[in-house]
Amino acid sequence: MDRVVTRAQLAAEGVASSTIGDRCRRGVYLRLLPGVFCVGEPTAFARCAAIIEWLPDACLSHRTAAWLRAMLPEPELFEATVPSSRYRKTPPWLRLYRRDLPEDAVDHTAELPMTTAAHTVLDWEFHSDRVTFRRDRRRQNWLVIHGWFVLRYSAHDVLRNLDECVDEVERVVRRRRFGRGLA
Repeated sequence: MDRVVTRAQLAAEGVASSTIGDRCRRGVYLRLLPGVFCVGEPTAFARCAAIIEWLPDACLSHRTAAWLRAMLPEPELFEATVPSSRYRKTPPWLRLYRRDLPEDAVDHTAELPMTTAAHTVLDWEFHSDRVTFRRDRRRQNWLVIHGWFVLRYSAHDVLRNLDECVDEVERVVRRRRFGRGLA
């Protein structure tokens, strides 16, 4: 059994604070996050539920959402996106991304709130740290040096203007195929 409960839920069930502490010491409850416990050994899904119990305005995202959508294997590091104004210290198994997601980027139809399939794919590929940014630039330079032509698009452009992006790629391919360059 991997039931996730909050301190408030336990109190509403009549469990005293001292009993909660005692059960944690005896291993009956495992504290996953502040005020959130698991009865039994936590599964990956229990960790996801704990994140939402701890931060109700969080949205499971990145590789965690990809796992929930059966796109990736079970993650070791769980990821969620929270509003940009929210800051919380997290345990080593959890990473929070602080940004304000548009409402249409969140799927509320699932059992747990997560990014939509399209947004999940973009998050999964999202390059947000300096090391990845530099590696992307080096890779692009290598491609250009070796004769490739690189077009780059932001996630916003792909999500909001997909047809325009496709049209542009088609124009570039046609021009390059027929030797007219990129005038």
